[in-house]
Amino acid sequence: MINTGNGTWYIRRILPYRTHDNRTEGVVITFTDISEIKAAERKIETALMRVGFASDRQRYLPHVTLARLRGTQHGHVMDYLTDHALYSSRTFPIDAFLLYSSLLTSNGSIYRAEHAYRLKEVK
Repeated sequence: MINTGNGTWYIRRILPYRTHDNRTEGVVITFTDISEIKAAERKIETALMRVGFASDRQRYLPHVTLARLRGTQHGHVMDYLTDHALYSSRTFPIDAFLLYSSLLTSNGSIYRAEHAYRLKEVK
């Protein structure tokens, strides 16, 4: 994560730029503004400390997991991402989302649904 010092936070991702014949010819660097998420994190942390909870020492990285790929060769994943980098889909309705916590163990992560949030239609 990158803190610009003025309240703006970014996540930086770096991936190789590959041609269709699998040659690496550059790098793709993306910066995603996570300032609102970091501000919410600070508010939650402050509120929890006010009611007696100790500050969490774990590094927090806000993210959305789209897929888990186990046993897949790195090259195959990179080829797929390169071939589908401009992927788009039709819109689809979402009426709820779940907030999960994860615990990393020696056998992999354990995920627990913490809360379900129902979404309202915006007109």
